[in-house]
Amino acid sequence: MSSKVIVVCGVGGLSRLEPEASTLLRVLHGLRDWDPLDGHQVLEDLANVLDNQAPAEHEFDELDRRLRVTVRQLANIALATDQRHQQVAELIEQANLLCSEARPRGYWKAVGQLRRLGWVTSGLLEHLPKVAARLESAA
Repeated sequence: MSSKVIVVCGVGGLSRLEPEASTLLRVLHGLRDWDPLDGHQVLEDLANVLDNQAPAEHEFDELDRRLRVTVRQLANIALATDQRHQQVAELIEQANLLCSEARPRGYWKAVGQLRRLGWVTSGLLEHLPKVAARLESAA
């Protein structure tokens, strides 16, 4: 079997990558499972969990699922572009910790976790314009 060569154009010119088959499969699966970030839905979810009135219990599963997906997407974006910023690194660490925890039992404990997810999501979302500005200035 011949190896695949990928040519990447980056800062310093062209470079050749010869990834392993397992790496290519992982990237392929990631692309197939990729959902674009829906900014409107993210803001709506943040409003639902961070509002003065807590969300209804029947909304927990869907809000939890969407916030976990969103916070992982934002953490990946921030990590890929701004990993040296201390505040971003702390938010990514919090996101990883929260996403590794199961949703707690009990209404108020679950609301607390949803709100922590919301605050971390909001913090990462706040850094996206800064990240975008740096990318544009580097181009």
